[in-house]
Amino acid sequence: DTDSDTDSDTDSDTDSDTAMPDTAVPDDCGIESLIFSVEVRHADGTADTEFSSSETITAAGMVTNPCSEDLTITTPSSCLVLSGEAYGLGIWGWPAICDEGDTAWTIPAGAWLEEREWMSTRPTASWTLSIRFNYGDITADTAFTVSD
Repeated sequence: DTDSDTDSDTDSDTDSDTAMPDTAVPDDCGIESLIFSVEVRHADGTADTEFSSSETITAAGMVTNPCSEDLTITTPSSCLVLSGEAYGLGIWGWPAICDEGDTAWTIPAGAWLEEREWMSTRPTASWTLSIRFNYGDITADTAFTVSD
C-alpha cells in the first residue's frame, strides 16, 4: 500500500497508510481474489438487515477488489448484475435492462463497483435476496427482515 513514511518496510508499522491494510491483501492477488456480495440498504444508503415496512429500500450488488492493483473483468453486456430475486411475503425481481456487447469493468485497488436497484417498500416478513452477477455465473445472497 501507499505509505506516508519513506522506509522500505512491509507495513507492520503504525504509519498513516492510504490503502487497505497489508493483511487484507492476498499474496497471490488476481481476478480470483475479487469479492462478490449483496446488500440491502436504507434510503440513505446505509446497509442493514432490519427495515420498516413503510421505508423504501434498495438492493446493491458489489464487486470488491482487495488487491493493491486495479483489476478488470469483462461481462457480455452492460450489466454488472444480471438478475436478482427477493423471496419473503411475495417475490421481487431485479429488472436488469442491459445493452448487448462486452463491457469492461475496472475495479480500483482497495475499492468496489456496484449496481443498485430500487426495491420500493416490502411487506412485513423475513426475506432472502439472491442476485446473479453477469460474470462467471457467480451468485450472492443475504437475509433481511421487514417489520411494522
